[in-house]
Amino acid sequence: MTGRIPDGPHRLAEAQAHLAREIAGHQAKLDRHAAIIAAGRRPMGRPPVPMEQSTRVLRARRVVQAAERAASEDSGSPSRPGAGKHRKPKHLPDVVANTTDPQSRIMPTRRGFLQGYNAQLAVSADHVIVAVSLSQSTNDQACFVPMMQAAQHAAARLHAQTGSDDHLLGTVLADSGYASDANLAAAGPDRLIALAKGRDQSKAAACAPSQAPPPSDATIRQVMAHRLRTEEGRTHCKRRGATVEPAIGNLKTLLHRFSRRGRTPHWANSSSQRPPATS
Repeated sequence: MTGRIPDGPHRLAEAQAHLAREIAGHQAKLDRHAAIIAAGRRPMGRPPVPMEQSTRVLRARRVVQAAERAASEDSGSPSRPGAGKHRKPKHLPDVVANTTDPQSRIMPTRRGFLQGYNAQLAVSADHVIVAVSLSQSTNDQACFVPMMQAAQHAAARLHAQTGSDDHLLGTVLADSGYASDANLAAAGPDRLIALAKGRDQSKAAACAPSQAPPPSDATIRQVMAHRLRTEEGRTHCKRRGATVEPAIGNLKTLLHRFSRRGRTPHWANSSSQRPPATS
């Protein structure tokens, strides 16, 4: 048996059965050790401790004693509320909230779950972060269009100031976490959204490269898959990781926690401290 014996009408019986198994198992060790010595051989390893010193047996006895006390408490006093009934295990509430940051949410990560936000970045080809967003959604798909529009806005502002072609928005590159028919069909600039993991995408492009145009009746997802298998699509996909991942890696090295709480800045409700508007 592993873990704790749950409360209930069968707790004592299960504890007693567990104790019997522990006693039988340790007695078997003692018997084997005695048989080896009786045969005139030298036992290997440390000899088993006596039955009354076995930690597993002692622990099982304590479990039985606790179960006996619980059973006597449940049936001992008829006047006590809940007497004669097994106690229900305590459960976590169905709805929980973070009292210090109510707007935060439970986010799944590679290392488990974390109370926080879904951070989104838009990075230029020269590793400059041009847009940042915090979302309460655990799914990245809903964040693609807003971040693409934010990148468009940033590029338009830069180009208006400099007039440089370097500040024109080219092809938007995104990983498979943003792959959806809605994101593929959304209005906006040219984009390449991976439909599989990087290694699988590269393998498909190498093993089955696209030469001819896609079929006329192909769906939007099939058109994207066809384009990702072209030489141009394969080259662009390789640039995505080299473009955005260094920026994310630097942030993770320098920034472990956000120093503020909530999605609304402190100046949002104060007209006197609001920053200058931009257009």
